[in-house]
Amino acid sequence: MVVPYTFDGVAHALNDVAPYDWGTLLRQRVASTGTHAPLGGIESDGWKLVYNEQPNIFIKAEEKVGKVADFSYSLGFEVAKDGKLNDVIVGSPAYQSGIGPGMKLVAVNGRKWSPEVLREAIKAAKETVAPIELMVENAQFFHTFLVPYHEGEKNPHLERNVSQPDLLTTLLKPLTK
Repeated sequence: MVVPYTFDGVAHALNDVAPYDWGTLLRQRVASTGTHAPLGGIESDGWKLVYNEQPNIFIKAEEKVGKVADFSYSLGFEVAKDGKLNDVIVGSPAYQSGIGPGMKLVAVNGRKWSPEVLREAIKAAKETVAPIELMVENAQFFHTFLVPYHEGEKNPHLERNVSQPDLLTTLLKPLTK
């Protein structure tokens, strides 16, 4: 049996569980867009989002289990072990250079592609103005794309903001009897 629901019905049901202006919150979160993820909750709970060159534990696990290399936060793509570009993020440096999903990465700066070779190229690009050269195969054609990226490898991490109370750690603690 199909039981339809309405937006107002969902907001009302949530309000029965925990009184709040759920309608406004849900409309804001569902109907609005922004250039970044909504971080207000994390930031008000005493944490901030930062990027550095070290992969976080989620990315390490994803790369190991999925046999991929994740350059989503720097060049803007995830690449499989065989070089296939699984995803290219719209607006990223790779995308703006003309690279798209489904293409196969063959070489980086004239060297056979590997995650280590690409990481070395990203690191070296921080010290030069030369673009990173990515040779890809697309439908049996080869093309070299020049990606002007010089910010190093980036990976997201949560970092403690000591000027705020740490509510997130409290929230994530297991409940005890």
